[in-house]
Amino acid sequence: MKEKYGFLTKIQLLSLYYKSRGYSYRRIAEIIGTSHQNIAVAYRRALKNIELSEKTILYYKLSTAKFIALINKGTHLAEIPKLIIEECDKRGIKLRADFTLIFKQIRFYTPQCVSGSRLAGEIIVVVDEHGFIQVYSYREVKDIIKDIEKTLGKQIISIKHGY
Repeated sequence: MKEKYGFLTKIQLLSLYYKSRGYSYRRIAEIIGTSHQNIAVAYRRALKNIELSEKTILYYKLSTAKFIALINKGTHLAEIPKLIIEECDKRGIKLRADFTLIFKQIRFYTPQCVSGSRLAGEIIVVVDEHGFIQVYSYREVKDIIKDIEKTLGKQIISIKHGY
């Protein structure tokens, strides 16, 4: 049986490692003792496995969230942390973030949705069962949200702000 490293095989892990350091497929093949074609295939499959794993984790986070807030474009950035903190208080969720962290995560994780001090695009703020938050561009996750809602037969977005 092949050795597994999460969802990666040994050759996939090695190909990712060496490619990230600038090695060619041929050089990696020499090091590992296989053909460069095998390395190319392993590398592509590794990237596909990683993409699928990330998507799976996103499905998990969105489907198990304590609440999800959809924030409309045009909303002032300073309003968002207040909204999230108040909603957590209402629901009895111990939030593991403060005003500054929420504000910074919006700017860091969704810079394409921020223009000056306002949102230029819709975002979602996800609060998990431990009180941690994640911020996503709504455009990037809306298909996943629709899939989950279709499967569950109900909406998973708890709050729609600015609509």
